[in-house]
Amino acid sequence: MRYGFTGLLFFLVLGALAQTAPRITVQYDTQPAVTANGRPLTNAWAGGLNAAQFATMPLNADARPDLVVFDRTNNKISTFLSVTNAAGQTAWQYAPQYEAAFPKLANWFILSDYDGDGKKDLFSWASAGVQVWRNTSAGGIVSWQSAVNPLYHESFYGQANLYLNPTDVPAILDYDGDGDVDIIAFDYAGGNTAVYYQNLSKQRQTTVAAPGLDFKRQGICWGNFSKELCNDFTFGINCDAGGRVGIPNARPEHSGNALTIFDVNGDGSKDIVFGYVSCNNLAAIYNTGPNSEKANFTRFDADFPKVNPVRFPVFPAAYFEDVDGDGLADLLATPNVASNEGYLFDFKASTLFYKNAGTATKPNFTYVQNDFLQGDMIDVGENAAPAFADLDGDGDLDMLVGQAGSMGTNGYRARLWRFDNTGTATKPAFALTDTDFLGLSKSDSLTNLRPYFVDLDGNNSPDLVISTASQTGNLLRWLPNGAAAGQAASFSWKNAQRFGLPIYMSPTEALAFGDVDADGKPDMLVGNSPGNVTYLRNTGLTGSSSLTVTFALQTTALAGIGVDFTNRNRTLAFADMNADGKPELLTISRPGTVDFYRLADKPEQPGIRLDSLTGLGFPGLNVLTATADLTGDGLPDLMIGTQAGGLRFVRNTSEKPLILATEAVSKPWAYPNPSDRFVTILAPNAGMLDVLSLDGRRVLAGQLVSKQTEFRLDLGNLPGGMYLLRLVAEGQPTKVSRVVLGR
Repeated sequence: MRYGFTGLLFFLVLGALAQTAPRITVQYDTQPAVTANGRPLTNAWAGGLNAAQFATMPLNADARPDLVVFDRTNNKISTFLSVTNAAGQTAWQYAPQYEAAFPKLANWFILSDYDGDGKKDLFSWASAGVQVWRNTSAGGIVSWQSAVNPLYHESFYGQANLYLNPTDVPAILDYDGDGDVDIIAFDYAGGNTAVYYQNLSKQRQTTVAAPGLDFKRQGICWGNFSKELCNDFTFGINCDAGGRVGIPNARPEHSGNALTIFDVNGDGSKDIVFGYVSCNNLAAIYNTGPNSEKANFTRFDADFPKVNPVRFPVFPAAYFEDVDGDGLADLLATPNVASNEGYLFDFKASTLFYKNAGTATKPNFTYVQNDFLQGDMIDVGENAAPAFADLDGDGDLDMLVGQAGSMGTNGYRARLWRFDNTGTATKPAFALTDTDFLGLSKSDSLTNLRPYFVDLDGNNSPDLVISTASQTGNLLRWLPNGAAAGQAASFSWKNAQRFGLPIYMSPTEALAFGDVDADGKPDMLVGNSPGNVTYLRNTGLTGSSSLTVTFALQTTALAGIGVDFTNRNRTLAFADMNADGKPELLTISRPGTVDFYRLADKPEQPGIRLDSLTGLGFPGLNVLTATADLTGDGLPDLMIGTQAGGLRFVRNTSEKPLILATEAVSKPWAYPNPSDRFVTILAPNAGMLDVLSLDGRRVLAGQLVSKQTEFRLDLGNLPGGMYLLRLVAEGQPTKVSRVVLGR
């Protein structure tokens, strides 16, 4: 690989100069190329998928049906545009710019046009039943307007909330063909029988008007069938008998029913494709009656499709959408689960695609793949945890990604995935080179691996910190880098060393490192489970990897961020995001709230909240983050690791600080720039010169320099990258210059 540079050099005015901190702005970036096993990943930065739900609607102005995906494990919406690839085939292009327009959802979502305006509206679970948003999109701008929350229906006892179990997936469509959408679901109270909520908005209209949301429960049950356990259906039941509708020895069942309506056999009667929480199969239940409240289901197939039937460990769900652009509805099957309980699933390959090789009236679903969309993403399974360092010594930043684990011959064990940067320091590109870096899965039973890079021993080479869960509890170790600065990194798990920590850390708590007290040593920040942020000051010595790294507790509420059960388990980053010379604290809580803070003079004092980055939309539950300047512009970019096992690259687009018109613009005082080792300093005034990393950490000891006297600064022991030269003198404004060091 080669290391490329831009001739970037500008000045910051800090300290005594009163200057407003630039606003922090970011945007999703899908451009960096990624290859795996020699194959390009066309949607590398789409964030992974675990338990996906699918629907289509036009997102942009071309009117083609695009793909909207909701992942139940992290409540995240992902959007994909329908495009035509070089081979003339329909392909899906990740388009994150539409995601922020969607409301925050939970458990399930369905797109269905309830008001007859030709635009699909949005239905989703709510704590009080069902909530509905009207589609108000126009001109390629996606927008929604809350229509009703909660949704009501006419029950046996008057108006009542239309409750649905949060674990269920209902069907919302115009079942009876009268022009308004109906709702079919399993009974909220018992779960053994289906219920038909007929929309009577058209029947009850006295004038011609748009359909609405006027639902009535029709009968005790619907379809004359019930279910008990897996593939245990009873047909011909009496839905008018009352009580438990005439089911002998019926018992309450666990909720968890995924119900999809589709004419499976092409006879004109709409059938049910059904998945149950404790079953591994999809069952097709056939309707031999009308498409109305009088539907009559009389038989079932336990294997659907009949050839290569869907199998998941538990709770499959079916979605019928045209995903190959031939005009026929294909079958997508996924697990309808909220987590990987029992480590049953391989969430790298959990979306089955069956192409409809038949016709619209005689569908024939043939198996194609088990990683639809996922195969074109970085997807490590679950809980992707990114970290960046120059691992191969070529001057640009490579990437490690930790994961929750993968099932193998040794059981469920976590691995580190390595991606080498095959691009440059200004235009990154990554290639997957190792899916078990350091062979950790072969030696230890670890889960939820989270890597961090930080120079703990003070020799200017990145050391590796690993936080992971083991059979004995949380394991926190650091692996000293055995290579010299600027050389290919060398780590050994056998050389892993313990931390001296004054607090207990759980495996779910995220770390960040940064020089909070500006003493040249990296301190540790912890996003604790109750929502507070703990600051541990580095009190150890540097310069020898044989020394134990120790930390002392300074505060359990850094920047005033104390216990907050609404925003638990914050993931953290500490970096100068707006290039004003002062590192900011980034926090993203478990529910997905994003905040940047400027630290106060004392760490326990409340910080200044700079931005919440609402334009990014909801990043998903339980994300993990890392910062690194991947584009060489001096601004740390943000990498978000998702619970769905993928990554989202967020490019830092903040404005860099400018010198005010009333300030004198000094001549450059550090040259050549870029440099491969030596930089000549011609300081405008005498003072103390420090060399800092972009996160504000001192990487070379301070040196006294004289005014207008050339001084040769040796940067040969530092790895390639961008650094701050800071000149401090009493009674003078602090002067900062940036210098690029190449290799």
